[in-house]
Amino acid sequence: MMNAKKFFLKGFIWGISSDIAVKFMQFLVNIVLARILFPSDFAIIAIAYLYINFINFFQGAGLLEDLIQRKNADDSIIANINNFVILAGFILFIFSWLIAPLIAVFFKAPPLILAIRLLSTTFIFSSFGAVNKTLLIKDIKFKKIGLIEFSGALIFSIVSITLGLLKQGVMSIVIAYVISNLVVSGVYYFANPKRLQLAFNFNNLKDSFAFGRDIIGLKIILYLSNNFDYFFIMKVLSPAALGFYYIAYESSHFLYSRFTNVYSNILFPILSNHYSEGDLKQYVFKTIRISLLFIVPLFFTLILFSREFIILLFGKKWLLADLPFKILCIRGMVKFSSSILFRPFFLSVRKIDLLLKWNAIALILYPPAILFSARFGISAVALMMTVLSIFTTAGLFFVLTRHIKLSLKDIILNINCKQIILSIVPIFTFCIILKSIIFNNQFSFLFGVLLIVIIYRAILFLTGINIKDEIRSIFIGENV
Repeated sequence: MMNAKKFFLKGFIWGISSDIAVKFMQFLVNIVLARILFPSDFAIIAIAYLYINFINFFQGAGLLEDLIQRKNADDSIIANINNFVILAGFILFIFSWLIAPLIAVFFKAPPLILAIRLLSTTFIFSSFGAVNKTLLIKDIKFKKIGLIEFSGALIFSIVSITLGLLKQGVMSIVIAYVISNLVVSGVYYFANPKRLQLAFNFNNLKDSFAFGRDIIGLKIILYLSNNFDYFFIMKVLSPAALGFYYIAYESSHFLYSRFTNVYSNILFPILSNHYSEGDLKQYVFKTIRISLLFIVPLFFTLILFSREFIILLFGKKWLLADLPFKILCIRGMVKFSSSILFRPFFLSVRKIDLLLKWNAIALILYPPAILFSARFGISAVALMMTVLSIFTTAGLFFVLTRHIKLSLKDIILNINCKQIILSIVPIFTFCIILKSIIFNNQFSFLFGVLLIVIIYRAILFLTGINIKDEIRSIFIGENV
């Protein structure tokens, strides 16, 4: 078991490293294109992605997650899942091609027609590599996955920036996305030397569909609750307002949106197959500890220096995104911490229904709350999204602690609160002092960020905290 967890740790390091590199590259693309494109262009991209990502949930129908969770999946089951995903890809492409004009009319944005139709071709491309990618995830081959995804991100960056400089507007991102998806899907398709056999007997997938039904339900609920803001801002306010909000959201959720996905994908099979009930409690303690030591200080720094951050990266024309960015950083911190805790845990113990039910209750609150807040501008929407996320997280934390019989006292005793307080209070104080002294220009901002990192590393060292040991303890079951 120890060797297996060390193997998973290597997978984690490769997965996180490559995923951060991919996300960082995409972030750089946003920085470059933000200086070329207009806020209304980003609004078109936001709505097009909103549709494509939502419809994509139906392609796998939760079967890919079931494939990861299955301890023994024979060739027949794999082949049937593969063929279902491919068939779904073609159906979703045709559906998207037909519905694109209606979406454009609803949002009064004609460019959405071509954007959605081009992006929908990725349903076909990705369907041919989806199962092979899932098998790589199941086998913890994140080095191979990382190299493939990084190559795709590199292609996306080169194509999108080139087309942006050639004044192609929205199409610079759309075309780059399609080309990179085609290349990555092709590589995944040929990644498995054993060709998948043709099979169309879906009867032996009944259990998979049952598990997948809850997975799809959870994904849809989470996706809707996370994206009602885009929908109502575009509909109630304006494309330009959505453009500013899009930059604020993407910047504040820079690490959350990718880091938590790969973290969950790695931890899901580990918790499913290699952790005992006692280990699961330790996983909860260690995850809370990591959140307080690393995630909270990171977002505190972003909030404190948000204005300098936006001017440096995007330019002064995007300063209207400053206040929404500050507020959404709080939400990003909450979502980051909750995602690395809840999703791997509930998936591993096959308690998707608990996640599903609570998020379904919270979803009822989102449409009226976001619609009401949209009348007061994008900052009000950001605040409402943050409040709703805190409410949902608090409810899920209550469900989790009840499920594994944990009390608040148990948590406090096991995360070493004294050590955490001695670490984060000094760095918070230092950041506040530094903000008032040297942050007057871009150079001092970069110097200050470097100084904060150095000082915090020193504080962690003095309090006896080793970053590598904190992360390693989750994967190989050691106490820190």
